Amino acid sequence: MDVSELGGSNSPSRLPTFLGGSTSQTSRTRTDPTPNPCSTHLPLFSPDLAPSGTLLFILVEPAYAPTPIQYSKGVKLITHEYMRYAPEAKTTNYIEAVKLQKEKKKQGAFEILYTFNGNIFECASSNFFLFKGKTLVTAKNSVLPGITRKTVLTIAKPHFNIEEREVSFSEISEADEVFITGANKKILPIVKIGNIVIGSGKVGEQTKILQRLFDEYVSAW
Repeated sequence: MDVSELGGSNSPSRLPTFLGGSTSQTSRTRTDPTPNPCSTHLPLFSPDLAPSGTLLFILVEPAYAPTPIQYSKGVKLITHEYMRYAPEAKTTNYIEAVKLQKEKKKQGAFEILYTFNGNIFECASSNFFLFKGKTLVTAKNSVLPGITRKTVLTIAKPHFNIEEREVSFSEISEADEVFITGANKKILPIVKIGNIVIGSGKVGEQTKILQRLFDEYVSAW
């Protein structure tokens, strides 16, 4: 079989130099009827062997949302020093979060809060917000710009001061209220991070206001 047969009628009769050929190397005929995939005499890739069109994979799984009591009583986060690769991009790279599931369950936490070099960024699958007085604070850079995050900033703007900026880890102990957001979480209150109790240890009134505004916004959409 001539190597030109693998690449279609437009394939060259000699191997490219990056495949081990040379400018003087010509096509060779194989007498062995079984092609050897490791042979340097055969191209490593052929357009004729590649799938045509675009492949789309859809994985269907049950949707898990927080329980009513978690919305009304709040949940706990654990912290982990980690910066996601290309954090502004939506990817399926959850290896770090998967490795931490056992520890998360051990500590009775709902989510994992990623910190890096003394700053707060986001959770494994959520955006992070905190209230300091009437000011709502969230990280601006190196986080996923989630749709729910954007919605919360939109509905909060007429009612609260908004700060998108670098958030220091030390601000957790100064926060009056904390919550996380996500498509499957909406606005979920946080009452404890590690061993730090947030505010009074109960869901804050301003978080409740945003929960109500968010539900109204979604219902009217």
